[in-house]
Amino acid sequence: MNCLIRSFLQTRIQTTLALLLAVLLSACSNNPYREGYPVDRQWTVLPVAASSEEASIQVELLLTRTLMEHGVANPQHPPQSWVDDQTKVLRDAHKLKNASQWARQHGIPLGMTGVVDNWSRDAANRPQVTITLKLLDISSGNTLWTTTGSSEGQPSAPISDVAQTLITTLLDSLPVTQTSQSNSSWFSLPAWTTMSGERPSFQ
Repeated sequence: MNCLIRSFLQTRIQTTLALLLAVLLSACSNNPYREGYPVDRQWTVLPVAASSEEASIQVELLLTRTLMEHGVANPQHPPQSWVDDQTKVLRDAHKLKNASQWARQHGIPLGMTGVVDNWSRDAANRPQVTITLKLLDISSGNTLWTTTGSSEGQPSAPISDVAQTLITTLLDSLPVTQTSQSNSSWFSLPAWTTMSGERPSFQ
């Protein structure tokens, strides 16, 4: 009787482990960016929402430059679109929608956007910047990665300098890779196990 119970438990454990492994492998295979976001694919800098047009343009330009410094080759920019909405929130949403549609039509898989939550100076004339960045999957519209940060500078310092430092810091946490690396099998066997012949000796 005890042998039957042990055999039953072993079978159940093996079945459970096999199911867990299958779920894990399925989850990994369905995530093309598990090793990072490929910098040698096409990216676009989508419209950035801000309280002023100046802040939007500044951050989009800074994002473009900083992405290139992080290895993204020639991020694309969608054409400007005129949206006649009553509120700025709706205008920003429609601009992002139009830009994402343009990127989708041009086969661009990744888009960086963001929101400028603060772009101002305090009573002592110190620049203060708060930015939220989002990396979008263009085909689905899903957010793949997001981060938020704040920074301030010395009195009279250019606010764009503070924003540049902040954006660089935020993008430092973005996991990136090369397509050739991300396409390599994460579950591959050592070379000597796939070849006939002798296993190499290790000194």
